[in-house]
Amino acid sequence: MHHNTHNLEKLGQKSAAGLGHAGFQLVALLHSAPFLYLLSEITGIWNLLPDPYMHGAGYSIIPPKGKFDVHIDSNADLTSGLIRRLALIIYLNEDWSPEYGGQLELWNEDASRKVAEIEPAFNRTMLMEISETSYHGIKPVVEPSGRSRYSFMAYYNTSGKALGKEMGVHSSVYAPECYRPRPSVRSLARRFTPPIVYDFVREKIK
Repeated sequence: MHHNTHNLEKLGQKSAAGLGHAGFQLVALLHSAPFLYLLSEITGIWNLLPDPYMHGAGYSIIPPKGKFDVHIDSNADLTSGLIRRLALIIYLNEDWSPEYGGQLELWNEDASRKVAEIEPAFNRTMLMEISETSYHGIKPVVEPSGRSRYSFMAYYNTSGKALGKEMGVHSSVYAPECYRPRPSVRSLARRFTPPIVYDFVREKIK
């Protein structure tokens, strides 16, 4: 996929019509009946419905130092009343190296252990089921020249019963604080110790 950085800066679009020519053509493919059938063949989830209004989807930008803590996605589109089932992500980062950060982290079902990392390499596509155990997060972006991390996302839904509290409908749910990475003793010491003292002590204990 080719992209135009100008279009990537346009957030909060209400439909594919505002995504520029490349974005519009991409959404036409991602929302087409043959592609929906392919997704169902891959996942075993049938009767998938696209979201023509692109709620929470489209181009995504994570700026330098940006990240996402470990969480599960919203399980419903509260505007249409449909149940979210799949998220498809296409990465748009040319010449991206692992040391630039921004990796998608996949965690186990109770968010206590990271099980995989996905590099946001250019044109790599990630398909993820949305469930109550699909915990994931994004590592901080540290690209040295100050570039942001770009991606394109589409959601796929199925119809369900009327939404309500009895169904457990929720927005994004973040993992318990105890599961999030904690700063090390060394990082805390460096944060709160004057540089001249920290450097002196570090030299002494080498």
